Amino acid sequence: MSLSVQLQAQHEIQLLMQDPKPPKWPLDADTLMLDEPDEYLGVVASLGNGDSIDKVSKQWRISKGATRAIAQRHPSILDAQRASIARNINEGAQLVSERLIEKIDDVSPNKLMFALDVLVKNAQLLSGGVTSRHEQVNVASPEALQKMFEQLPEANVINE
Repeated sequence: MSLSVQLQAQHEIQLLMQDPKPPKWPLDADTLMLDEPDEYLGVVASLGNGDSIDKVSKQWRISKGATRAIAQRHPSILDAQRASIARNINEGAQLVSERLIEKIDDVSPNKLMFALDVLVKNAQLLSGGVTSRHEQVNVASPEALQKMFEQLPEANVINE
């Protein structure tokens, strides 16, 4: 967890303890922040490391609603979760591509072409390459062509 998230969480705990009317959070989140600030910081740290709501709620034995409320209170946690998801996707892609290479001789030709298509497109996406092509074709209508011809300057024709 970044120091800024931890400092923000500690500051929020202090403010909430001074506030006579705390925000309407799920009861577990309020209780955790007020009664167990160290545990609350542990939840924030777990979320800040990119752990899922489900994993954190099980690990700290608090409701998913309370865990979500804590995550929403600290927006930088969402960045850590996105980064964690991206790492998981990259690792999954690596493992699947390695398995495909190991089993390439067992893959039927029609499935092999599909796998090749998916791999090439995703390789381009991950490397910042072209992922789609958009083509725009403008065809002039007969009326538009007539208007263009009428706007052309007249030519001086010399007959010899």
